[in-house]
Amino acid sequence: MKFKDLLVPLSLALLTTFIIHHFVLKKVVPDNSGERTVVSSGKQIVPKNLEVVRPLNFEIDFVDDKKKGEKPSLTEIETPFGKYVFSSFGASLERVEFKHDVNKKRESLGTIFPMAEEDRERRCFLVALPEKTPYYYKLIGFENKDDAAVVTYQADSEVASIKKTFVVQKSDYQIHLDLEVIPKSAEDKNLDVRVLFPSPIFPSIEANDEFSVFVGTGIDSIENKKFSDENWLQTCWDKPSLFGMEDRYFVHAFVGGQKSFASRAYVNALSPTRFISILEGSVNKEKTSNRLSFYFGLKDGSAMAAVSPALEKTLNYGWLYWPAKGILWVLKEINKYTNSFGWAIILFCLFLQILLWPFNPYDEKKTKKRNEMQQKLAYVKKAYKNDPKLQAQKQKEVIQKYGMGGMTGGCLILFLQVPLFIGLRYVLNGAIEMYHAPFLWINDLASADPYYILPILTAIGMLLSTLSTVDSKQRFMGIAFSLFGVAIFASFSAGLNLFIFVSTFFRFAQTKVQKLISK
Repeated sequence: MKFKDLLVPLSLALLTTFIIHHFVLKKVVPDNSGERTVVSSGKQIVPKNLEVVRPLNFEIDFVDDKKKGEKPSLTEIETPFGKYVFSSFGASLERVEFKHDVNKKRESLGTIFPMAEEDRERRCFLVALPEKTPYYYKLIGFENKDDAAVVTYQADSEVASIKKTFVVQKSDYQIHLDLEVIPKSAEDKNLDVRVLFPSPIFPSIEANDEFSVFVGTGIDSIENKKFSDENWLQTCWDKPSLFGMEDRYFVHAFVGGQKSFASRAYVNALSPTRFISILEGSVNKEKTSNRLSFYFGLKDGSAMAAVSPALEKTLNYGWLYWPAKGILWVLKEINKYTNSFGWAIILFCLFLQILLWPFNPYDEKKTKKRNEMQQKLAYVKKAYKNDPKLQAQKQKEVIQKYGMGGMTGGCLILFLQVPLFIGLRYVLNGAIEMYHAPFLWINDLASADPYYILPILTAIGMLLSTLSTVDSKQRFMGIAFSLFGVAIFASFSAGLNLFIFVSTFFRFAQTKVQKLISK
């Protein structure tokens, strides 16, 4: 066997191994220079630097200076991106509904909903003081401008006067909070003001979807912690530049502000499915004015990138970030002409299959040539079993005659298809563009096929391809995988199943065409 015949497949194998080892299996070690860990008591903090130790503060002591049953003053703001309802109770964001366009149809997707009186601590943009936190605010101003809507509230307690001005941008998903806190007396204890905002609440998604908390670690990078990780609740971050929570389709995040405010950030769990992000300001006895900026919106790559490059990393495409992003861009461009992501997936699949046609490992001539070579090698091994030297010489002659070129196409097409498939899985399972995108009997390409039609058709296509295989061993393994594949494909999104189905039948038709040509 000539070394040059194995050079290409060997190089591909080594390159694949390197990529998997260094980008898939490699554990990312975050920069924890500003991270602190809470011990089991939940109150004592073990600092990793020399800053003053302060216990995390999850408690809120409200001032009830109004009668129960009082109705809040509500202010509704509508932008091209969504509808926002602010309440004088807690001067908070009472409700938000984002606008989502699918195939020229618009739907509203909510992530914040009205809270009951006893759920005060869950209110979005609640401002908490060390004690005597005001809950009932007065609406003192509202202005609906061309570029933004501005709503202002004010409240007083024995400790401080608080003025909150919300600026809702009409050009993106940003909400700015201009926060002014004036201590009533210099003798009062130091004020460490906290701003709280909740994780996205989206009842329509599957119960097994996980929330994540993330914090900015650089200009365009984030550290992400799944809520299934037991350590996420025992961590706080100093001076975060980016901090928030995400689920599959939405992000609620602090994306910047005056550095003098956000001294640290941490998370509180109100229930197994409800979480609150807490931004804590620096200890201060004097009047403070700060602007805090937030991104509350869809996981739309372009919208997030326009606000913060790091925020786009919440798309969680991993080491296939750029291929996945490219695939989504292509699908969106095709969708502009088809008005259907289903047809966009089909056309994208056909384009890829045509592009990879020259590297098809199922070419009938190549298959026959490989089988004939294997038969010759088996004959040589049996005929010259008593003469190893002559056996090696004859095997070398057979390989020289038939070559190993058939392996190169198969290795190359596998090397190209694996990252494409993984990138497609990220995009078709998690892209907000696929949510509620219909196609034929499917109402949502991001969810599983409700009738298992695509998984069954895909298995049938694989079975037909297998039955036309010459090699009996390959036929047996193909039949087994086809039957087993139904259970695997059933867990995939309908969009991913559509891609696999089209690919399978295209290769089946391709094999038939090549058989006719070779006759």
